[in-house]
Amino acid sequence: MHDQNNPAGHYTAFEASPELRRVGEKLVWEVTQGNWHQHDALIEVIERFDRESGKALVLDAIHAMGLNRTAEHFVQSTVQSLSGTINKLTKQIVPKLDREQMTLAASHIRSLSITMPAENGFTAMVGYQIPDSLNERRIDSVRRIRDGNWKEEKRAISQQLNELGDLLLEEIYLKSVRMMGFGFFTEKLVQGGAVIGRGVKNQLINWAIGSLQEPEFMMLADYMDLRHLYLPEPMPHQFLYYPND
Repeated sequence: MHDQNNPAGHYTAFEASPELRRVGEKLVWEVTQGNWHQHDALIEVIERFDRESGKALVLDAIHAMGLNRTAEHFVQSTVQSLSGTINKLTKQIVPKLDREQMTLAASHIRSLSITMPAENGFTAMVGYQIPDSLNERRIDSVRRIRDGNWKEEKRAISQQLNELGDLLLEEIYLKSVRMMGFGFFTEKLVQGGAVIGRGVKNQLINWAIGSLQEPEFMMLADYMDLRHLYLPEPMPHQFLYYPND
């Protein structure tokens, strides 16, 4: 875990709050030093991440699409329900993790933490890698939308958003469940929740995209650009808050 880098490539990412990065880095550092009894910290990391990623990757996208209040409220309720389930499972399962599982959890947290150079130092990002082919399709669609061909891109954008959402479920939630070895029953429970969430998400995205007009499509194109991050070369992990705070 000492030499773990973020691979070069394309990412979907958002800026992490100092609180999330600080508690995550303290957990990673302590586990690296052999102090693996960081279960309360892991619960806090999961809760903070779930809240911040839900806003940055789901609710902000809904705002960008300009959905009406009824649809927006439905999405918020769905996200809150899924978050409640995740947090309940977390509090039941995390206290039972052993040293190996906590080490894997710390490694996973570190793999999602991206440190980007900025004018005033560094910016703490959280993100997951996406395939080059998906990013190329995103670039083509955004270009066509800005050229005025937004109607022709509805199906393509729906597909891309669905794929991004599926990757979020896979790279963040399902991968962490498998890595930490929660057990067959728990893994199937989380997978079942992910399947339900994926189905709701796909229906919402397809419905929302079908109802958008040109101004909303332009805002959505801006949002997709905003959440894209490119690393031209592997990025080493930089501790921003711990142990140097």
